[in-house]
Amino acid sequence: MRASLAAMPPRVWAPPKKRVRKPLPPLRYPYGEEQVYAQELLGIAKECEKIVSEQLITRLPSLMRRGERALTPARGRRTDSFDDDLRRLLTQLGRLLRVPVGQARRIAMRMLDSVNIQHANEFAASYADVLSLNPLIGKEKWFLDAFGVSLNENVRLIQSIPEQLHASVEALVTNAVLSGKRAEDLATEIVARFSVTESRAALIAQDQVGRWFGSLQKLRQQDAGIESYEWSTSSDERVRASHRAREGKTYRWDQPPSGGNHPGLEIRCRCVAIPNVPHWEG
Repeated sequence: MRASLAAMPPRVWAPPKKRVRKPLPPLRYPYGEEQVYAQELLGIAKECEKIVSEQLITRLPSLMRRGERALTPARGRRTDSFDDDLRRLLTQLGRLLRVPVGQARRIAMRMLDSVNIQHANEFAASYADVLSLNPLIGKEKWFLDAFGVSLNENVRLIQSIPEQLHASVEALVTNAVLSGKRAEDLATEIVARFSVTESRAALIAQDQVGRWFGSLQKLRQQDAGIESYEWSTSSDERVRASHRAREGKTYRWDQPPSGGNHPGLEIRCRCVAIPNVPHWEG
């Protein structure tokens, strides 16, 4: 035994390794899902534009001529027939410019499901090793309620795309008839509204994907017991100044930033929340 101990090399003291915090990665913003949703909503806008072109713009020359005759004072001439025809035309256009609730729900559900699957998978893969329990097992009692609220809001917004186009076209036609505007000028004004409808469809897609992603960040982190997060922007030219000023700062989930909201929960926000958890490596 003494010979064995004597043969052992002397132990060299070494200072303990410094424990440093391991930075956690931000989760990927769902740009792909946003693009898919935007294309679907743009398709709705394009279909509405086609309906307006075929059902209204092609009839404008005769419609405006009839309106001019109807609004020209003449003894014994009836004008109520034109008014009735115009009302019927615009009412019929409104019936055609609509998205059935079933179609709107299917489009919205595809987006919500896709964003949730991406977030759930990346959340578990990126943060499971720093959480005592897998946050996706036996929890998420909030999910169905959050999904339902987002679904209803997206259905409403999808259906509002043709509704708002119809309202604007109806106002343009009515004002044009009363002012005696030329059919060519009215057609130009109506076509100009198409770009507004397309821009709004894109805005809805950007805003709703970001809001759903932001809601999942907040609710999933809170469900995992995370109380605060570090703000992380997308670091490009589209980041608004107020959000750029929050880069790298810590905020609590129960206390939104002054003058704003949590990442993803403001319009067109693509910022993400990196959870603050005690994760150390030796």
